[in-house]
Amino acid sequence: MDFKKLIVRIKNLLIRPKSEWLVIENEPVYESQEIIRDYALPLIFATVFWELVVVGVRLKMVYFAIVNFTLLMLALFLTTSLVYDLSPRFQSYADRNAAAKLVAYCSTPLWLAQLIQSDVEWLFVMKPIGVAFAVYLYHTGIPVLMKPAESRRAAYTTTVMLIVLAINALIWLLLDGARRFFSEM
Repeated sequence: MDFKKLIVRIKNLLIRPKSEWLVIENEPVYESQEIIRDYALPLIFATVFWELVVVGVRLKMVYFAIVNFTLLMLALFLTTSLVYDLSPRFQSYADRNAAAKLVAYCSTPLWLAQLIQSDVEWLFVMKPIGVAFAVYLYHTGIPVLMKPAESRRAAYTTTVMLIVLAINALIWLLLDGARRFFSEM
């Protein structure tokens, strides 16, 4: 995905997510790695790089940037695996590419919130806003991409949202600890 398409995708997910999910559903993706390489990786890298620029490029902050990048990628892979692995239990479409699309695109507000908050500390409210919007994206994206049975849709959506909240809370706690550790070095 080129930079212009990346910006358009972010804008559409934030402004009109319901119609964007229909576009995403019909996009051919041959491997889940394409989503990660073309969409998630640039956003995660931008988030980590911007935070590094804001706090200043010092060796200890480079270490923190590596930890930050690793934890964000871990969250992406772990969430994608869990969404995919849980799909049969909720009579949902068991497709790794659909799960990768769902998690990568729903993570957009989380990464943007971290990017914005890294610049201005008092904008701590960005993370809860990012989480709330990510929950909304999951709510609107799960029926389109994962296609759970109507009777199981609410349970699957709720389970996925709880997983996302738990994983991201743990990642943010680890990042906060890493930030403190590397700033005291």
